[in-house]
Amino acid sequence: MANALTRVGALTLNTGENTLYSAVIDTANGYAYFGTETAPGIVVKVRLSDFTRVGALTLNLGENLLRSAVIDTANGYAYFGTITSPGIVVKVDLSTFTRVGALTLNTGEDYLKSAVIDTANGFAYFGTMTSPGIVVKVETNRRPAAPVGGVFTPVNKLAILAPYLALIGLLGAVTVAVVTKRRRKA
Repeated sequence: MANALTRVGALTLNTGENTLYSAVIDTANGYAYFGTETAPGIVVKVRLSDFTRVGALTLNLGENLLRSAVIDTANGYAYFGTITSPGIVVKVDLSTFTRVGALTLNTGEDYLKSAVIDTANGFAYFGTMTSPGIVVKVETNRRPAAPVGGVFTPVNKLAILAPYLALIGLLGAVTVAVVTKRRRKA
Protein backbone atom coordinates (compact mmCIF):
# COMPACT_ATOMS: atom_id res chain seq x y z
CA MET A 1 0.00 0.00 0.00
CA ALA A 2 1.66 3.25 -1.18
CA ASN A 3 0.07 5.49 1.45
CA ALA A 4 0.67 3.27 4.47
CA LEU A 5 2.33 4.71 7.55
CA THR A 6 5.16 2.82 9.22
CA ARG A 7 6.23 3.08 12.85
CA VAL A 8 9.99 3.61 12.78
CA GLY A 9 10.93 4.01 16.44
CA ALA A 10 10.26 5.60 19.81
CA LEU A 11 12.32 7.71 22.19
CA THR A 12 11.68 7.59 25.93
CA LEU A 13 12.62 10.84 27.62
CA ASN A 14 14.05 11.34 31.09
CA THR A 15 12.06 11.11 34.30
CA GLY A 16 10.09 14.34 34.80
CA GLU A 17 9.90 15.13 31.08
CA ASN A 18 6.22 14.25 31.07
CA THR A 19 3.17 14.79 28.91
CA LEU A 20 4.45 16.36 25.70
CA TYR A 21 1.78 18.85 24.67
CA SER A 22 3.55 21.15 22.22
CA ALA A 23 6.25 20.73 19.62
CA VAL A 24 8.08 22.59 16.86
CA ILE A 25 10.55 21.37 14.26
CA ASP A 26 13.65 22.96 12.73
CA THR A 27 14.18 20.82 9.64
CA ALA A 28 17.11 22.91 8.37
CA ASN A 29 19.18 22.18 11.49
CA GLY A 30 17.66 18.77 12.21
CA TYR A 31 16.08 19.28 15.63
CA ALA A 32 12.64 19.05 17.18
CA TYR A 33 11.65 20.75 20.44
CA PHE A 34 8.93 19.38 22.72
CA GLY A 35 7.18 21.31 25.49
CA THR A 36 6.07 19.44 28.60
CA GLU A 37 2.94 19.67 30.73
CA THR A 38 5.00 20.20 33.90
CA ALA A 39 5.54 22.96 36.45
CA PRO A 40 7.82 24.56 35.57
CA GLY A 41 7.69 23.68 31.89
CA ILE A 42 10.58 21.86 30.23
CA VAL A 43 11.64 22.13 26.58
CA VAL A 44 13.27 18.90 25.36
CA LYS A 45 15.61 19.02 22.35
CA VAL A 46 15.73 15.97 20.06
CA ARG A 47 18.24 15.46 17.23
CA LEU A 48 16.33 13.99 14.31
CA SER A 49 19.24 12.45 12.37
CA ASP A 50 19.81 9.75 15.00
CA PHE A 51 16.59 10.29 16.98
CA THR A 52 18.27 11.07 20.30
CA ARG A 53 17.54 13.41 23.18
CA VAL A 54 20.32 15.98 23.31
CA GLY A 55 19.17 18.25 26.10
CA ALA A 56 16.44 19.81 28.18
CA LEU A 57 15.78 23.37 29.25
CA THR A 58 13.80 23.89 32.46
CA LEU A 59 11.98 27.21 32.39
CA ASN A 60 11.50 29.61 35.29
CA LEU A 61 9.06 29.04 38.14
CA GLY A 62 5.54 29.94 37.02
CA GLU A 63 6.28 29.22 33.35
CA ASN A 64 4.16 26.09 33.51
CA LEU A 65 2.32 23.71 31.23
CA LEU A 66 3.64 24.36 27.72
CA ARG A 67 0.61 23.71 25.51
CA SER A 68 1.40 25.89 22.50
CA ALA A 69 4.54 26.61 20.51
CA VAL A 70 5.77 28.26 17.32
CA ILE A 71 9.19 28.50 15.71
CA ASP A 72 11.01 31.17 13.74
CA THR A 73 13.84 29.21 12.15
CA ALA A 74 15.15 32.22 10.19
CA ASN A 75 15.91 34.11 13.41
CA GLY A 76 16.62 31.03 15.53
CA TYR A 77 13.91 31.30 18.19
CA ALA A 78 11.01 29.24 19.47
CA TYR A 79 8.13 30.62 21.53
CA PHE A 80 6.22 28.51 24.05
CA GLY A 81 2.84 29.48 25.48
CA THR A 82 1.81 28.51 29.01
CA ILE A 83 -1.44 27.34 30.55
CA THR A 84 -1.29 29.97 33.29
CA SER A 85 -3.40 32.95 34.32
CA PRO A 86 -2.36 35.24 32.80
CA GLY A 87 -0.61 33.40 29.99
CA ILE A 88 3.13 33.71 29.46
CA VAL A 89 5.04 33.50 26.17
CA VAL A 90 8.60 32.23 26.71
CA LYS A 91 11.31 32.91 24.10
CA VAL A 92 14.03 30.26 23.60
CA ASP A 93 17.24 30.84 21.62
CA LEU A 94 17.68 27.65 19.62
CA SER A 95 21.39 28.12 18.82
CA THR A 96 22.36 28.32 22.49
CA PHE A 97 19.30 26.44 23.77
CA THR A 98 18.70 29.03 26.47
CA ARG A 99 15.70 30.96 27.73
CA VAL A 100 16.20 34.56 26.61
CA GLY A 101 13.00 36.19 27.79
CA ALA A 102 9.31 35.98 28.58
CA LEU A 103 6.23 38.12 28.17
CA THR A 104 3.44 37.93 30.75
CA LEU A 105 0.18 38.81 29.04
CA ASN A 106 -2.63 40.98 30.39
CA THR A 107 -5.18 39.85 32.96
CA GLY A 108 -7.80 37.70 31.22
CA GLU A 109 -5.40 36.57 28.48
CA ASP A 110 -5.18 33.15 30.06
CA TYR A 111 -4.28 29.58 29.12
CA LEU A 112 -2.44 29.79 25.78
CA LYS A 113 -3.74 26.73 23.95
CA SER A 114 -2.96 27.48 20.28
CA ALA A 115 -0.41 29.47 18.31
CA VAL A 116 0.66 30.46 14.80
CA ILE A 117 3.53 32.62 13.61
CA ASP A 118 3.99 35.12 10.79
CA THR A 119 7.78 35.21 10.47
CA ALA A 120 7.70 37.56 7.48
CA ASN A 121 6.11 40.32 9.56
CA GLY A 122 7.53 39.40 12.98
CA PHE A 123 4.39 38.44 14.90
CA ALA A 124 3.12 35.38 16.72
CA TYR A 125 -0.53 34.89 17.61
CA PHE A 126 -1.57 32.94 20.70
CA GLY A 127 -5.12 31.70 21.25
CA THR A 128 -6.52 31.53 24.77
CA MET A 129 -8.63 28.84 26.39
CA THR A 130 -11.17 31.41 27.62
CA SER A 131 -14.80 32.16 26.89
CA PRO A 132 -14.94 34.06 24.68
CA GLY A 133 -11.58 33.18 23.18
CA ILE A 134 -8.92 35.84 22.72
CA VAL A 135 -6.16 35.94 20.09
CA VAL A 136 -3.13 37.80 21.45
CA LYS A 137 -0.69 39.34 18.95
CA VAL A 138 2.94 39.30 20.11
CA GLU A 139 5.81 41.08 18.35
CA THR A 140 8.65 38.57 18.07
CA ASN A 141 11.50 40.48 16.48
CA ARG A 142 11.59 44.14 17.42
CA ARG A 143 13.15 46.36 14.86
CA PRO A 144 14.81 49.65 15.81
CA ALA A 145 12.26 52.45 15.95
CA ALA A 146 12.17 54.66 12.90
CA PRO A 147 13.28 58.21 13.58
CA VAL A 148 10.50 60.77 13.96
CA GLY A 149 11.29 63.86 11.87
CA GLY A 150 14.74 64.96 10.85
CA VAL A 151 17.38 62.71 9.38
CA PHE A 152 18.72 59.66 11.14
CA THR A 153 22.52 59.71 11.26
CA PRO A 154 24.47 56.79 12.70
CA VAL A 155 26.74 57.88 15.54
CA ASN A 156 30.31 56.72 15.97
CA LYS A 157 30.55 56.54 19.76
CA LEU A 158 34.35 56.30 19.70
CA ALA A 159 34.55 59.61 17.79
CA ILE A 160 32.43 61.25 20.50
CA LEU A 161 34.57 59.81 23.28
CA ALA A 162 37.97 60.48 21.61
CA PRO A 163 38.48 64.01 23.05
CA TYR A 164 37.63 62.78 26.55
CA LEU A 165 39.94 59.81 26.20
CA ALA A 166 42.73 62.16 25.06
CA LEU A 167 42.08 64.39 28.09
CA ILE A 168 42.26 61.39 30.43
CA GLY A 169 45.55 60.37 28.79
CA LEU A 170 46.92 63.89 29.18
CA LEU A 171 45.92 63.99 32.87
CA GLY A 172 47.62 60.65 33.38
CA ALA A 173 50.84 61.89 31.73
CA VAL A 174 50.86 65.10 33.81
CA THR A 175 50.29 63.11 37.00
CA VAL A 176 53.22 60.81 36.19
CA ALA A 177 55.45 63.82 35.44
CA VAL A 178 54.53 65.53 38.73
CA VAL A 179 55.08 62.36 40.77
CA THR A 180 58.42 61.71 39.05
CA LYS A 181 59.57 65.31 39.67
CA ARG A 182 58.62 65.10 43.38
CA ARG A 183 60.47 61.80 43.78
CA ARG A 184 63.62 63.30 42.26
CA LYS A 185 63.49 66.21 44.75
CA ALA A 186 63.09 63.85 47.67
